[in-house]
Amino acid sequence: MMTTQNEGISKEILIVDDEETLLNAWARALRKEGYEVTPAHNGLEALEALKNHQFSVIFSDMRMPGMKGDELLKRLRDAGCEACIVIITGLSEVSTAVASMRLGVCDYIQKPCDLEELLALAERCLGHAKERSEKKKLEARLTTCEELDRLKSEFVSNVSHELRTPLFAMKGAFDLLREDPASATERLGLLGVIGRNIDRLSQLIGNVLDYSRIEKGALKTNFGKVNIA
Repeated sequence: MMTTQNEGISKEILIVDDEETLLNAWARALRKEGYEVTPAHNGLEALEALKNHQFSVIFSDMRMPGMKGDELLKRLRDAGCEACIVIITGLSEVSTAVASMRLGVCDYIQKPCDLEELLALAERCLGHAKERSEKKKLEARLTTCEELDRLKSEFVSNVSHELRTPLFAMKGAFDLLREDPASATERLGLLGVIGRNIDRLSQLIGNVLDYSRIEKGALKTNFGKVNIA
């Protein structure tokens, strides 16, 4: 019976084998334990099934008419299939199955096999598939965090530049005022420069605070149609 530790992942299994008796027996045993099983008699049927299903585990025979198991394995990887793949092999093909492990195969199973062995392997492979899925999610989150850090660094750099500009303008105006300009017009002009840059600084600080609130979820953005005619 499936354990609760593998909850939260697809229980879909694909079995690829040209032996009808094996397909039916394995599918029946796995379905009885709560798995969703899709049988395929050859590689082409398996590839077609992949178009409509997200399999967590794939059992595939190595010797089949038409597309062989190694070719199917290559096609699965080329298609970006991330399922845990198990090779079905006979006693004389164990070395081939072991060699396939280097190509990303999770495990192999010999036939004929005990159904208890099949169920235990399915459960173990489901655990591998869950680990892969969680690892992929963590990597995606890490990539997102790295991108956010980059954007924050750019934001801080841009804000620093925008803050310096009005500060430099205000400092220049204060320096000129300290020199006691000759006319009242010049003094008013310099005070106007200071006032405008104070307003600019206030707006910049407000934008930074709004950005902080948006990041924390305290401020929500509303989008709507605007008439610019």
